[in-house]
Amino acid sequence: MDIEREIEEIAVKIKLRIDNPDSVKLQVKNITLAQKQLRASKKRLSNTVKNINQNAAQSSPDTLGSVLYDLTGNRKLAGRSRALQRQEIQRKKRKSRQPYINTIQRIDELILREDQLKLLAEEYLIDPEAYEAQIRAQREEKEREEARMRLLQEQKLAQEKREEEEKRLLAEARLEERMREEERKKQEREKKRQQHLVKKQQQNLEQKQKQAELYREWCQKNDSQKKAYLRKAWLFGSISFCCVLLVPLWLISLILQLIFKLQMGMWFWVVLLGLAITMSKPFPPEKPKE
Repeated sequence: MDIEREIEEIAVKIKLRIDNPDSVKLQVKNITLAQKQLRASKKRLSNTVKNINQNAAQSSPDTLGSVLYDLTGNRKLAGRSRALQRQEIQRKKRKSRQPYINTIQRIDELILREDQLKLLAEEYLIDPEAYEAQIRAQREEKEREEARMRLLQEQKLAQEKREEEEKRLLAEARLEERMREEERKKQEREKKRQQHLVKKQQQNLEQKQKQAELYREWCQKNDSQKKAYLRKAWLFGSISFCCVLLVPLWLISLILQLIFKLQMGMWFWVVLLGLAITMSKPFPPEKPKE
């Protein structure tokens, strides 16, 4: 729109530079002229919005559908059709006038800004020295406020830095404490492991000693059983040897008696029995090694 372009050109020119009274007066005249131009543009836009409202008010809500419903006697549907048509007319009206309303609001903002600049210029023209003193005071106050804000910012940064340092130290202390705790737990685990190993070694040693004791008892018992077995074996062997030796001798003597008809006395049998016992006696068993 041409009006929007014109308004933006005027907005660029709206400024006030306070240097001397003559220049300020000239700038006030330019601002007043710009205000007149803006008000003229606003008046044209207001007329356009008024025309849009009038056209919307003159538009009839009757449509072909509502007329047909009236002819058929269906007034409910006819009323609903007219209501929908009125809503459509209002929507089109708002859509058509919204750009103009936005432009009017922009013009009002610019006019208000120009009025503020004119007030500042009037204050300066009434008493330039007092105005300059006021400006200097405001500038100094602004500088003091900025200095105070910078000081507060520096204090805040220093406080944050101290807090970060405290957090870092606290984190390091916690880490060191955690490491000491882990080291202590590790030492306790190692100590328990050593105790368990010592206990296990003692148990193994006791078990080995018990096994050795049982083996020694078994060996002693086995030695006694072996000795008893050897004695029984020696006795049985002696008796068996005597029997084996005497039976052939008895047969031989019987044969000799039958052949040669010899009469042998009791002494012969005693000699043979002693000889058999002497020859049948085995060597004594060796003593088992402990």
